[in-house]
Amino acid sequence: MSGPNVLDLLGDIREAVERLPRDQLVDILTYVFKEYVVEGPAPLPAPVTGTEDSLAGMSFAEVVRSLQLRLDLPELELFDVQGERVTIRLQGRQVPIEVGGVVAPAPAPVAPTPVAHTPAAPTSPSTERPAAATPARPP
Repeated sequence: MSGPNVLDLLGDIREAVERLPRDQLVDILTYVFKEYVVEGPAPLPAPVTGTEDSLAGMSFAEVVRSLQLRLDLPELELFDVQGERVTIRLQGRQVPIEVGGVVAPAPAPVAPTPVAHTPAAPTSPSTERPAAATPARPP
């Protein structure tokens, strides 16, 4: 017994896509281009033989990508894999995941401390004013 006919499968896909609103089609195409054209497909793990775990020997990024390809779970959509870097979307921000745990967000830029401006002391004798006039001495 063989699998479904490819032409029938493509016809079913076409019918489903024709019913989608334009904005959903744009989202789907953007995702497909990002995943399969810009980043390229994730390498498929070697076939599982015996009791060998299919995720053994994979990097964390490969495990996340593999799970995203295999399972349709909304939680997996929170993860973004760029090469070997994995980030998770939390409260609208992408937070990188590293071995030591979640990296603290970068500190906010520090505002410069205002410097008090003190007028400079006059440097040329022509601009200095004597504090008090001294009386002239007779010769």
